[in-house]
Amino acid sequence: MTFLLWISAAPLASTPILIMCYWGLVCFLLPTMYFHWCIGWAMFQSFQSYPESILIGGTISFIGMVSGGMLAFLLSRYLLKSCIDTFVKRDHPKLLALDRAVHHEGYKVAILMPYSGFPYSYYCYLLGISKIRKRQAFVGMLGLWPSFYLHAYIGCMIQDITSNEDPTQKVVKGPIKILLPIGILLVIILLVYIL
Repeated sequence: MTFLLWISAAPLASTPILIMCYWGLVCFLLPTMYFHWCIGWAMFQSFQSYPESILIGGTISFIGMVSGGMLAFLLSRYLLKSCIDTFVKRDHPKLLALDRAVHHEGYKVAILMPYSGFPYSYYCYLLGISKIRKRQAFVGMLGLWPSFYLHAYIGCMIQDITSNEDPTQKVVKGPIKILLPIGILLVIILLVYIL
């Protein structure tokens, strides 16, 4: 709790530490969802404004996760390739189909795979042992940006859940008015690209 209070007291000064925390979470295969929520909560404590909290918290999550994902990608490509490759071939041979799919449809697989429910950290390590190019992997990781802002929004909403105020008196329409059309537009663009 002290860490979260420090983040809310100095949100911009804590940004480099938060990004390094994301590097550790992604590289050590730890869950990141709760950390997204905590950042959203801390940013709301600091700014007391949904748009600012979502924008800053989501951007910190986005930068930390993409840079952590690229770090995991590079680790698995150059440092841990033989270890991860042996593990996948021995215990999970079906994942080798991913390598064939990436070879034929690199960008599409890189963009769509994170939405399959496959954990992000594992996704980054698997892309590292595949034949995908760095640029394709990077674009695939960038494709997850809406989820980071959604998690920041959920973190902001934790404040409303824990407060004693009547939730019917406080209606938050601003972020929904912004995020819903963006999400619909992204789905349409993705569908057009795939089909």
